[in-house]
Amino acid sequence: MQKLVEGRTSQMLAHMQTYEGSLQHNIPSADSLNASGLFTGIQSKYASLQQKIGSFANGGITDPIKQYIPNVDSLQTALNFLNSEGGKLNIAESKIQEIQNTYQQIQQFQGTMQQAQEAQQFVNSREQLLQSQLSQYSSLGSQLSSINKEAYYAQQQIVEYKEMLHDRQKMEQEVVILAEQVPAFQDFMNKHSYLAQLFGLPADYGTPQGIVGLQTKAQVQQLITQMMGSTQVGGSNANPGQYLQQHVQQGAQAMDQLKEKLSLLGNSGGTGDVTMPDFQPNSQHTKTFLKRITLGFNIQAQGATTAVPATENIAFTATYKIRDNITADLGGSYILGVGSGGIDHVALTSQGLGLRSGFDIKAKGSLWITGGFEYNYMQAFQRVADLYQVNIWQKSALIGISKKYKIKGGREGTIQLLYDALYNQHIPATQPIVFRTGFSF
Repeated sequence: MQKLVEGRTSQMLAHMQTYEGSLQHNIPSADSLNASGLFTGIQSKYASLQQKIGSFANGGITDPIKQYIPNVDSLQTALNFLNSEGGKLNIAESKIQEIQNTYQQIQQFQGTMQQAQEAQQFVNSREQLLQSQLSQYSSLGSQLSSINKEAYYAQQQIVEYKEMLHDRQKMEQEVVILAEQVPAFQDFMNKHSYLAQLFGLPADYGTPQGIVGLQTKAQVQQLITQMMGSTQVGGSNANPGQYLQQHVQQGAQAMDQLKEKLSLLGNSGGTGDVTMPDFQPNSQHTKTFLKRITLGFNIQAQGATTAVPATENIAFTATYKIRDNITADLGGSYILGVGSGGIDHVALTSQGLGLRSGFDIKAKGSLWITGGFEYNYMQAFQRVADLYQVNIWQKSALIGISKKYKIKGGREGTIQLLYDALYNQHIPATQPIVFRTGFSF
């Protein structure tokens, strides 16, 4: 994970450095002198940020709130507790050494995440500055658009990293559960977690001494009434507590509305500024290659003829998400013969193999336009060497529609109705309409 963050951050900085160099080169000569201040020292700044990537030496983060990741905080605090209290918990020395090594790795990873976010914030600020100063030059539109895309995907990448960490939450739970079995851990958590550093608790928290000198609820309500007056809080008999609660609820509702609007503009990944895309974003762009692949299964039945028995065409596919509305897939199929019909005539035989490729383009709602090209070996075979006769493989060119729907367990079901444009060339003859059903894993 740390190598992935370092590699993507370094790539982002390299791209930005190239884009800015191209932008500076293409500024109209009449205005190049005025715009030169925008690029003074910028190449050295990018070089400096590049040098920092992966050079985090000792772990410790001076300002941890810059990059707070809840489950990583819990894991690090649990490991810190097991490390410091290992002797009391009778943990073996070898295990303590493993805990120390893991704790240091997490600190280094947090340092890398902080560097990635600082680089992303710098890229966001550069994008906003360059847009405000150079957007009037129509000749620079393509360069500014490239910078906008890089800045937008940089902030979305931080979001993707955090989501990837949540996928690993199950691994952290074992460590945290172990620590939570010790009563002293909760007190340790209250003192040493990142949130505790931000909202530090007093040493006597939870004891009678900790509330000495604090005002009572009645005293606070009386003070509010004296300061605001009874008419301002709803009348002479109004309850200040109810008045405040009502306005707090109104404020919370307003905040929820603002959060909803902000979510529509894109997640900033924890930074204060949000880069607004001037293009149609692709949410798959920040995902790793494997995260964009979905495995699937489908089946196609065909009745018996005088030449071949009834068959079941069983296929496994790997689908790559190019964009949210465009996918491409590759797969293979096995044609299983099930006999000539009837329960008394069931006979399982190998009736062929197939190779297939295809694409899906979202049309509307759950309907997709589907196309593909296939090679099928439509003869019974007993050994792999029989398949080498390429000239007898049957070709199919398919086009049609697919309906995708959600099924239990978060999987996706698919129903396909396709037309084979090459059906009349097939020997033995096949039907022009192909019906398939399947699901993704």
